[in-house]
Amino acid sequence: MKSIGIDVSKEKLDVVLYDGECRWHEIYENSKIGIKKLDKRLRREGDRVTMEATGTYYIRTAEMLKDAGYDVRVENPLSIKRYAERVLTKMI
Repeated sequence: MKSIGIDVSKEKLDVVLYDGECRWHEIYENSKIGIKKLDKRLRREGDRVTMEATGTYYIRTAEMLKDAGYDVRVENPLSIKRYAERVLTKMI
């Protein structure tokens, strides 16, 4: 199963496609132009995108991708951190 994750900051979008292994990692500008470039790239990969609710920086990206037809999931960063702690603890 493919999973597209976006780490959003004020100036950039760190995007990873994961399918059991990191398939690709790319960085885009957190701007309308950068999001349009990201949309073109994602069209070949899938329709579900997950990102953290990072201040207000994620809003434009989430709205533009939602309007483009993606299933956008915005998660609480604390939930992601706690999940990672549980999973990593079990792996050690």
